[in-house]
Amino acid sequence: MGRILAGFAAAALLFAVLGFTTADDSQTTAAARTSSNRAVIDPRAMSDLFADISQEVGPSVVTITSKTTVTAPAGPMVPWGFGFGYPGQGGTREFTQEGLGSGVIIGSEGLIVTNNHVAGEADELLVILSSGEEVEAKLVGADPRSDLALIQIEYQGVLPAIEMGNSDQLRVGEWVLAVGSPFALSQTVTQGIVSYLGRDGVGLADYESYIQTDAAINPGNSGGALVNLNGELIGVNTAIASRSGGYQ
Repeated sequence: MGRILAGFAAAALLFAVLGFTTADDSQTTAAARTSSNRAVIDPRAMSDLFADISQEVGPSVVTITSKTTVTAPAGPMVPWGFGFGYPGQGGTREFTQEGLGSGVIIGSEGLIVTNNHVAGEADELLVILSSGEEVEAKLVGADPRSDLALIQIEYQGVLPAIEMGNSDQLRVGEWVLAVGSPFALSQTVTQGIVSYLGRDGVGLADYESYIQTDAAINPGNSGGALVNLNGELIGVNTAIASRSGGYQ
């Protein structure tokens, strides 16, 4: 990737020098200085890069469905219509709550990282691979204070573990891609930039140092991958800031 960008910058600089050969020295120097600071990037090349990253990263991102037994207070009155009712049994009742999220394969032995709110309290976990195969998963560990969880599947084939990046090297303004299963639409890729680094005080977890991005994130993206232009994992998609409950 570094060589590609270097190639773009060199091409831009060469174009600037050749394009101003008839100008005076001051104009040529100014043009060269400007081109060295602002690399001109071919949009088709960037499109191909996004497509290559999506193709490479996609198989490492999975869909996670969950079933959780929830206990809730039973209502004191059971209505039967016209504003009337009869006394209920009181006590509690149980029901099964189904959940949806995403996860990222980080180890060929079947380790998958996701959010605690996706898998941490689940009684049953099912992982859907990019191939469409469904595999039962077990919870390995969870940290509610950082909203992260680790699950594992047993799989006979080869699992494509994602390459790990270093989020400490991120800069505001960098391009990133988010991959996940919003609204159960698996292998969905969206693109944006890093909007802010170290965002805290959001009130979602005890330990907060979020990468804020304007890449589209929706319900179901939780636990999915945020990757850099090297296709490396630099974050786990966790939450959205929205008045509507979806991307705005």
